[in-house]
Amino acid sequence: MTSNNNLNVEKNKVEVSKNVPDLRFQGFIDDWELRKLKDVTERVRSNDGRMDLPTLTMSASSGWLDQKDRFSGDISGKEKKNYTLLKKGELSYNHGNSKLAKYGVVFSLTNYEEALVPRVYHSFKALENTSADFIEYMFSTKLPDRELGKLVSSGARMDGLLNINYDDFMNIHISIPNYEEQILMSAFFRKLDETIALHQRKLEKLKRLKQGYLQQLFPQNDEKVPIVRFANFEDELKQRKLGEISRMYQPLTITGNDLLPDGVPVFGAN
Repeated sequence: MTSNNNLNVEKNKVEVSKNVPDLRFQGFIDDWELRKLKDVTERVRSNDGRMDLPTLTMSASSGWLDQKDRFSGDISGKEKKNYTLLKKGELSYNHGNSKLAKYGVVFSLTNYEEALVPRVYHSFKALENTSADFIEYMFSTKLPDRELGKLVSSGARMDGLLNINYDDFMNIHISIPNYEEQILMSAFFRKLDETIALHQRKLEKLKRLKQGYLQQLFPQNDEKVPIVRFANFEDELKQRKLGEISRMYQPLTITGNDLLPDGVPVFGAN
């Protein structure tokens, strides 16, 4: 994978003070710049009145999801008229606290040309010579969390949102390389995401296939034989009590001598 993407797998032989990562694409040696987020992005807000666009919500684990798929229906209600019109390639910051993302998540809109997203999200777009995908992946590293954590004065509100306003969010610092390196990094990670998604779909298909076989290879509803069988097996299945074909083992009594140095008990069986 590294050779196909011209990644330099040797750690950069540079001074510790330089603002560069350990692993880089070949040909890039310049320091990354420390910039405020507001220097490379611009706010996106309001909409043009179209209410027939997809209405989305953001999940820390899955990114953008149609509300109809996430909640079995559009939950925007009357608030929809205040939603933000987000276009493909623009971003939103969901400053909601979750187990997967203590200080929220940032996602770029990639699977829709246009959509309506909750106004409570901080929506913005990348300026010229800045990649929206790079910004998304940069936030996924959790590197900005240190600054975001400093902005939280009283934890999450009752609605689960962190009290991080747009202006404070835009004043956090990010490290950013030149545009060409941003594009290469973004394409590299997007390809990995596509590969993960492909295997995830295959996994889901295999799970459904397994569930189907479980229902057909085992008798259902007090039947004596299953719907589907392996070749050459025709006899009825026998009904037995579990105790007739298995044996229960009792655990040994644990004493002080049966504890590991860190206090973890050791269990045995007869």
